[in-house]
Amino acid sequence: MDLSTVRHTVFNITTHAKDGSYIFCTKDGTDPWEVCVLVDCILIERTLTPVPLEEEDRNLIDFGEDDEEDPEIGNEELDVMIRKEMRDDEDQMAAIQGVAELVSQGRLMSLTKGSKEGPLTEWDGSEESMDGIGVPLIRATEYIQALEGITFEESNDMSVLDVCDRLLWGFDIDDGPALELSVSLDSEGHPESRDDENQADGSDFEIPEDEDEGEDEDAITLSPTTRILPPKSPQRKKYRQTITSEPTGLITTPLLSSYNLTYNVQYKLLVCLICKLGVCLDGLHYHLVGKTQMEDKEWMPGDQKYQPIKLDRHNYNLGMSKVKFIREVNKQLTQALGRAPDILATYNSMKDGSPNAWKELVKPHEHQKGRVEGLKVFEHGLVCTLPPCSNSPYAYCSLSEATMLKHCGGAKGSVHSGGPQVKKGTERWKMAPVQSFFSGPGLWAFFPVPRPNLQLLFPPLNPIVASSTSDPSQEDLLNLIEQEEADFAVEEEEMDSGALELVPPAFVEMKMVELWELISMEEARKVLSIRPVGRKSATGLTNKLTAAVSATFLSICSSVQRAHPGLLCLIGRGAALYGSPAGGRPFSIPQKQHTLNSYLLFEVQLLRHMLYSLHNPIKRKDGKDVFQFDNAQREALRNLNESLRDSKASLTEVGACVHTTLHALYFPTNPERAAFDVFEDPFSTYLSLTSLKPEGNPVPLALLPPYLSKAQFSVRLRAYHHLHEDFQQYSAQQNAETPESAAEPPCMVPLKPPSTPTSTSPSSPSSPHPRPHWNLRARTSKASGPHSDIEMADGSADSDADSDFNPNENDGTGKGEKMEVDQPEEKSGNATNSGNRMVVNMASERPRWFRRALSWVKTYLTPGNISPYSILRNNMHISSVHQRRARKRPNMQWVDDNLLLVDQNRFSLPDFFGFVDYQLESLEMFIRDEVLQHHTLADLGIECDFSELKDAGDVDTPGYSCLLPKDGLSNPDSKRFMLKLVQQKNLVSPDRSGGGNLVWDSEKGWPWTGRIREATVRLYALTHILQGSPGRSTEENLMQIANTMAGRRHLFAENEIGTLAIFSDYWKGAKAQGRFKEILRVLPYRISRLLFILIRIVRPVERLFIVKSKLATERGQIDGIYRSKLWSSGGLEIDARVLGDAVSAFFKRLDRNEKKPFGWISGLRPYRHLTVAIQRRRLSGGGRYTKDAEKEGVDVGDLQAGRSTGMSIQNYAVLKSFIPADSGVISHYRAYSMRWHQLFEQSTVFDPTKKYIV
Repeated sequence: MDLSTVRHTVFNITTHAKDGSYIFCTKDGTDPWEVCVLVDCILIERTLTPVPLEEEDRNLIDFGEDDEEDPEIGNEELDVMIRKEMRDDEDQMAAIQGVAELVSQGRLMSLTKGSKEGPLTEWDGSEESMDGIGVPLIRATEYIQALEGITFEESNDMSVLDVCDRLLWGFDIDDGPALELSVSLDSEGHPESRDDENQADGSDFEIPEDEDEGEDEDAITLSPTTRILPPKSPQRKKYRQTITSEPTGLITTPLLSSYNLTYNVQYKLLVCLICKLGVCLDGLHYHLVGKTQMEDKEWMPGDQKYQPIKLDRHNYNLGMSKVKFIREVNKQLTQALGRAPDILATYNSMKDGSPNAWKELVKPHEHQKGRVEGLKVFEHGLVCTLPPCSNSPYAYCSLSEATMLKHCGGAKGSVHSGGPQVKKGTERWKMAPVQSFFSGPGLWAFFPVPRPNLQLLFPPLNPIVASSTSDPSQEDLLNLIEQEEADFAVEEEEMDSGALELVPPAFVEMKMVELWELISMEEARKVLSIRPVGRKSATGLTNKLTAAVSATFLSICSSVQRAHPGLLCLIGRGAALYGSPAGGRPFSIPQKQHTLNSYLLFEVQLLRHMLYSLHNPIKRKDGKDVFQFDNAQREALRNLNESLRDSKASLTEVGACVHTTLHALYFPTNPERAAFDVFEDPFSTYLSLTSLKPEGNPVPLALLPPYLSKAQFSVRLRAYHHLHEDFQQYSAQQNAETPESAAEPPCMVPLKPPSTPTSTSPSSPSSPHPRPHWNLRARTSKASGPHSDIEMADGSADSDADSDFNPNENDGTGKGEKMEVDQPEEKSGNATNSGNRMVVNMASERPRWFRRALSWVKTYLTPGNISPYSILRNNMHISSVHQRRARKRPNMQWVDDNLLLVDQNRFSLPDFFGFVDYQLESLEMFIRDEVLQHHTLADLGIECDFSELKDAGDVDTPGYSCLLPKDGLSNPDSKRFMLKLVQQKNLVSPDRSGGGNLVWDSEKGWPWTGRIREATVRLYALTHILQGSPGRSTEENLMQIANTMAGRRHLFAENEIGTLAIFSDYWKGAKAQGRFKEILRVLPYRISRLLFILIRIVRPVERLFIVKSKLATERGQIDGIYRSKLWSSGGLEIDARVLGDAVSAFFKRLDRNEKKPFGWISGLRPYRHLTVAIQRRRLSGGGRYTKDAEKEGVDVGDLQAGRSTGMSIQNYAVLKSFIPADSGVISHYRAYSMRWHQLFEQSTVFDPTKKYIV
């Protein structure tokens, strides 16, 4: 740790720790981590390995890369130097005091021990002294948990952030290029030239500095991509080149960037990035501390003129005087440029003090093209067009007609200032964009934004001159033609309103076209350009929003898993269809994580678009806002925006605002306002607008139903949460009045959105917007709410005593229902008064809460009603029906029985069958040589005859398998293989010390397990291809070789024909439909033989090596995987995604001719299309097993016996089979698998006369 890094770090903490957190590495008895390695591991997802630090360096932060220590300076001596320099330097002492102040204020947050409240907690008082400043301690073992998903600071390098995401949150779009400077500048402010080698590879390179540039402690960083790395000499800088970034005239230094300032090298101008205006050097100090207020001009569209405004004052604490601050600015810029910067100041600071001479300095250069970088552009400026202004590069400019009129001679005058007589009616000025270096009285000096030189952009066409030596060849001419066409390629045009008549009719029926006709694509693209961004390229605000949405989303999903089926049916079917089996499926949560992620991302994108549209309204052609928010929606969006920008707002508070906002969008206060214009509803408008591409044409119709299903899931999920809150509040009210007779219900943690006033009066019955209470906690240990185990990171919880929540009481008929259900009253109807409590006759009326829930669902979740959900369901129905009716894209054509054209690729069946056989043969040799260590089954004395393999057909006894014994993995065949290995002392050998143990060779053992995994994955792909019609990857990944508590086994021995078979009982819709699809796939013998080798022979031996090398705590997990899973290796279960990669890699392998004839088959889905084509062409006529087919030949006899055919098949003369299924299932599926094997010229049965490779 060098002196410069320490000083620079402390300075950065003081100036940058306003909204973020800084982490200190300290010594606390555990192995520490270097922060630079830790952060890289979090962001880049590398494997984390501990890096020990020197004792004295554990309290310091290292934001740079690992530097070599100066061999001449020891750690103790270096520490003494650091402390001495810190105390001697006045500026650094001020920085240390700033750190102490931040720590005392709690703004320098600490990450302490993980607890129930979450990893991010308040400082508990533990500290380590660093120059008398208390620094919170952190345990190294808690870093990962603490950092993951907690930090939401903005990146110092804005160039790495997504451009549209920066626009969304109001970041200056020009901040990116200004921060991308990664090259040095010459004396004129232009990038220095570099050697071709460095420019070619973009590698890091070093630039030595002059010896007299000053001490290293004052070294300047030109940009966040530039670091000061002094490993051996303090006079050295290291720059990182960014080839993709354009050179810029703006640079910054640590001091300037701390106060959002930059320096325009070309014009010697300091620019405030917040105000977008230049700052005079002599007024810089007052500008930053807020003693002066910057003046600006704002265009008023209604008045069609500029109005003067006052910008917000800055309030920086500079910690130094004006003179010293200006001296430091000049000093740092001098070091960065290699010369004095000569920063522009006011004319009062000039020697002659002449305003006219000063105004000559605040004009752009003649070679300037476009805007002056960093300055605001006034798009509605006025530029004089009369001579001599028209002939001058600096025509007179103004922002008001009154000033321009005065310049042109007045309203009645006819003589232009300094010019000739002007004829009446002559146009005196034009509107054009202008800029000014500075603002304020006496400082405005407008100039037109120079246009690029068109002659430079479009040089004149040169005539073709015949070559004096020889004419160009035909190839050269063709290259010239191609280059000419490429230079003037036809640009894609946007779809105009007339072209909207040609879109698919589904979009017209969904009324989306009517909205598209009202919006110009220029306006629509402002929203459509805000695309999803990854965590690394997103701003801190977007990451904070994503974390809050995730917290609410996942906690509600967790509650839905335990909800009552009747409630889920109500949400999924709607109140009008409740109780009807045909009304729809119950609401359920997808089980795949990537599906949930896509649903979650929909909510994030919706909120990002709505937040942008709130502050940057996009307009329709008639002048109205595209998104017409009501008061509740507008207030919810404002609160969400404030909570996101509030650095003190916790995820709990932001999550509350997230739910309030989504609730306001999905369930508006007055849904009927969209009755005669569906685009009065912002959510419906959003779905229609996002059905367009940024280019202006609609998305493919096939993609619309999946997109709308994400919206439907989000609405239903948030509706479930509303009903959950409603029930909690209803129960709380009942228990408050009858505490002695009711069990304690789950209580809520009321979460109040920031800036929302608390009201103690009940809300109006018609309000559908209760205050969000998504973070739930059990009031007692006996009663736990659905969300009781989900807590936010800050662990905050408030009392629900001040809740103003009042559920909607409208039953849809216009008659309200009283909330006070426990009022004393006399016996009447179906209820009687028992003391002070109402006893409801449950047999004659539904519970009151459920009736109220039905009323709310009827209003907001019932198709055919007037609500955003009803519009969404209608669009889903229309798009789905049109998509089913639409003809799918044809891409296959049979040339003959053996040749299929797939797009432009040739698929030859004989070549394909030969390719599969060659791959199977090469896999057999690989298993023989690399897995069995050059042994065959014959060498080991093992027979593989499945007709003799005992399989009792047991599907109930846990642990039963046809390949492995019930009590473990070891079996006679695996022991033979193990004995061979021990005898050859290849992978394992007896302990030479006489200990009686076996010693494994780890250097050979781990590569051996890697080859077992390779063989398993290759066999996985071949099994998928040769088993018959292939199943889905999720289905095949779940197959078991033994019965478990979760379900029966799927691998059976087919003794009749002598092979193995897979009998699956999985279906992706089983959770919703409550049933499986039972499918039998018989394997060819060679595939079964390889499975026999890997599972029965190799797996028990591999397990011995792995469990001996792993921790004892992992043994049970490894044994469970190896005992049950069909596809496993290396002590781990093979993931479902591996099959797709394995099939893709299979088709990219070489054939016998060292070519890749099927490399164009990219994965599971393309291969599934090929199998269907082969089935229809070569295996048609087999039919499908049905109960009707099984009835043939037995109908009359069953009828004569007085029983139905179905009853007869189910209960009488049930034939025994090797799988628990009807005989028809066995015969039909087995016959089709055997025909599939014959097509590939593979034998299904064991051939005793054949000599197998392994």
